Formats: sequence, C-alpha cells, structure tokens
Amino acid sequence: MTSASKMFNEAKGLLRQLRDNHRWLTEQHRLWIADDPQGANDSTFAHRMGLFSLIEQALRCAGLTGCIWAPGGRCPQDAPVICDGCTESDRPEQAVQLGMNDATSNTVARPLQPQSGEWSRPATTESSGLYVAPRPEPFPNFELTPDMAGVLDRLGHTNALVTGAGGTGKTILLNQYHATTDHQVAVVAPTGVAALNSGGVTIHSYFGFHKDIRPEEAATKSPRNPDLYRNLGSLIIDEASMLRADLLDCVEVSLRKNGPKPGHPFGGVAVGLFGDPYQLPPVVTNEEAAFMARYPSPHFFSSEAYRTGGFTTTSLVKPFRQSNDGFLQVLGAVRDGSATAADLELFNERVQPKVSAAQVRESDSTMLTTHNAQANTMNRTILDSLPGTPSVFRATISGDFPPNRYPTDTNLALKPRAKVMLITNNMPHWVNGTTAVVAEIEPEVGVWVTLPDGRNAFVSHYTWDQVDYQVLNGRIVPVPVGEFQQLPLRLAWAVTIHKAQGLTLDRGIVNLERRVFAPGQLYVALSRFRTLDGLTITPRAISKADIRVDEVVRRFMEALHEPAI
Repeated sequence: MTSASKMFNEAKGLLRQLRDNHRWLTEQHRLWIADDPQGANDSTFAHRMGLFSLIEQALRCAGLTGCIWAPGGRCPQDAPVICDGCTESDRPEQAVQLGMNDATSNTVARPLQPQSGEWSRPATTESSGLYVAPRPEPFPNFELTPDMAGVLDRLGHTNALVTGAGGTGKTILLNQYHATTDHQVAVVAPTGVAALNSGGVTIHSYFGFHKDIRPEEAATKSPRNPDLYRNLGSLIIDEASMLRADLLDCVEVSLRKNGPKPGHPFGGVAVGLFGDPYQLPPVVTNEEAAFMARYPSPHFFSSEAYRTGGFTTTSLVKPFRQSNDGFLQVLGAVRDGSATAADLELFNERVQPKVSAAQVRESDSTMLTTHNAQANTMNRTILDSLPGTPSVFRATISGDFPPNRYPTDTNLALKPRAKVMLITNNMPHWVNGTTAVVAEIEPEVGVWVTLPDGRNAFVSHYTWDQVDYQVLNGRIVPVPVGEFQQLPLRLAWAVTIHKAQGLTLDRGIVNLERRVFAPGQLYVALSRFRTLDGLTITPRAISKADIRVDEVVRRFMEALHEPAI
C-alpha cells in the first residue's frame, strides 16, 4: 500500500499545483464545452469529452475540485474551448447535463484572473459564469415510508411541521426534498452549525436580520435583494426545536411584506419546519427575557406565525437507528419525561463508576460529554498517549467563514491509531458520523483510515462552503461566499452531546460527571446508540433530575397526538 499511496499522493500533489487556486474553473470549462455547438458531434469533441469525464472522475476520487486544463490560470491551446471572448451559451441543457445546475441562456463563461492566496467572491450578475453550490445528494437505495412520501408531496405546497424522535429520518427526508424538488427553495436554520450541517444559511443571514431584530422592525425592513424573497416558493427551517417564537414571527412578517404574494401569510411561501421539540431548546439570554415574556414560551409553536399558519403535522415514527422494542420504549419515556425508576434501571445497569482514558482508547468507544472542555481534555490525553509525533493538518480558510461555524479543528493533530469521526457523507463508503482508525498518514495530503467493516479508505481535504442565497436568472441559488478546507475528520474518543446531535453510534460512554443543563440533552445522548449493549454510563446512575423536559413542549406534543416512540 505504501508504494501505491506514494505514487497516488505525488499525482495528487501535482494536480493540486496545477489547479492554482482556481476552484471555479471546472464549472467554467463545463460551460465552455457546452458553448461549442459546431464541435458537439465530431469525433474530436467526443474524444475530449471522454477524457474529460475520466480525468474528472479521478479528480473527484482524489478529493480535488479544481481546474484540470489551466495551470497558472491560462487555458492551453488544445482545450475544447478557450475562455477568452467566449459567447453566451445557446445550449443550456448541455450545461446542466455537465454539472451546472442553474445554467441558462444568459449564463456565460467569464475568464478568471489568478489569485495569490486570496479567495475572490465571484460576480453575481445574471450574465456571469457564477459558481453555484451543489444541492445535497439524495441517499441512495433509501426506501421512503408512506409518511415520508406524503410529506414530500406536501412540502412546497402547504406549511408543514415534520417532527419525530431521534433516528426516524428527519434529516434524510429534508435532504431528499432539497435534492429533488423543482420549487425555488431556501434552507435555513436558527444557528450557524445547524445551517452548515443542512447545507443552508442562518435565518438572520438570509433575511438580513441583525441579532436583536424584533417583529415590529422586520415588518418594515426593506430587503437587500427583493428578488430573493419575491421568487421564493419554499422555505425549509431545520432544527426547529431551537427556533424562537419571535424569530419565526420576524420571518412571517418579512415574507408577508416582501414575498411573492404580499399580504398573505408568509407572503405565499410554503414553510417546512423540521425538528423535534423534545430535543435542544431555543436560547433566551437574561437581557432578552423581558421581551420574550410576551410569548407563552420561547418555542416556535408559541408564535403568532405558527398559530395562524395552518401547519400540517407529520410525526415520523419508524425508527431507523434502533430496533429493540424495550430500548425504544424507554428512550421514548426519557424523551417525554415519563420515565419511571424502573425504566431508568435499564440504563443504570450499565453504569461504570470509573472510566479511564486508556479504557476509552482500548474499548473503541466514543465518550459523550456535556461540556466542550471535557471532550477536548479526553481527546488530547489519549492522543498524547499514542507513540510518535503528531502530524498537523492546517485548514485553509477563505472569504467569509465565521470561526464559530468551523466544522473541525483549524490545526488538526493526528497520529496512527487515532480514533476519528468522518464528518461528511461519501456514500456508499461512509456517512457523517462514521468512526474510523487512522492507519497511515501522508503529511499535508491526507490519511488512510480503517473503516468499521475493515476496508481502508483514503481521506483527503474537503471544502465546506459558507453560502449566501442570491438570484441568478430568476432562480434562487446558493452561492459560496467563503470556504473552509480541511480533512473531514475530528478526533472521536470524545465529543459533546451537542455535536453528537444527528449522529449514530455503535459503542460509547455517556459521561454524567457534570449535570445535564438543558432540556432534551440526556435524551439526545442516549438516543445516539443503536443498541443498549453498546452503551456505558459513567460515573453515576441516571436520576429523574437528569431528565429535563419543558412542560410546555410536552403539552404541545401531546396535543399533536404524537407517540413517544
């Protein structure tokens, strides 16, 4: 493997030099090819297209997304089309087939100037060759339940709340809709981390709201780009459990003024809320408490917008993460706060008073902690205990990418035998949350990891886009305004419960050394595990005091006749 990997990585290094910071040029070349109607059917064009496809596939496998024809930013003479003076595409359907999701008859390829380490935001006029962030890939071979299929039929046509316990497919369903819908759709979330995970932007960013926006101000605020709201057909809000009532009211009054149907609820935009109110709640600071007293609770369902919005509700009930009925029943009781002492005994039989760093390392477990400091200390302790000097991979950050949204460490220290979590989807090889062990490190290039099924896989740099929705030829599209490039890994001997939301674990330890401090926090931790056999609790038993459920949420969910499991 060593000699093959050396050759592979030397080739990757050469390709990385050739691309010379031009991450946009692959999309530009696709347009240039489509702009050559005369050569579309001749053998030379067909031959070059075949070579392009093979090279592009190799680049994708290598984890690169840059230009393959333009070292130093200049097209070679044998490129299918030279960028200088290129004309408007009169074959937009080919451009779409070649990967430009939103190419139209007004989309042209413009030459790009070389950059010297600085990331340049592309032009945003309708005549620009604008790079558009791709939509998420639908999960392959995933069979939708009848409830899921019904939701897909309604999204984009009516306001809908999609809820359900952890592991019932809410994220899969959101991605499926986003990947396949023909509606003009924007995906937003209450927090930056949630927005990055769902491939969208924060609510504040999309609507141009400042931090302390109030509905009265949002109702009169002039939009920065009226077409961004006038053309909107469907708005998806992920992680709705963290969505505050006043923020949803701000969204409603803003769209009522600026949406496609002014004066109508949400301006005629169909809103889809995804989330489990029993999980992590919205945050209200002491300074905001007086204002929020106008609402029965801070949750989205206490807003005027939700109360009058005519939302249909679908509770997803089929569990995809767990299969044991007894485990599911007790998880449901922890979720809604009805767990008895007998229920908790199912978990407390698995208490281990002391768990050392060495035990975590040797048991192939992931520890879930309530606080960041605990997770960081455990990861650093175990990494230091491994032999050798760590290799440090440094992130490349460009454009507008706030530090609180970094998906992993900017300086990622790794050693052979380090336990890591893959934090992207690369199906069918791995999904977000798959744990692996570092087998071999290629400094500055990537790492070989051993996956749970014993297969080896090479992990190279991945680019996360920080996007901003813009209007291109009448369509709302996500356009990158910043990027974070790093290995899609984080150390996985320990992670916080907050960062574990959405993950699935086969084996792990819930650390209750420090008390849970938020409603739903314990449920999120326990519901990450596929089976009871993979769960250990330390250093003490779970008590009823650890099960924190907001009574307002319980009444709301009971009114929906939503089962606990």
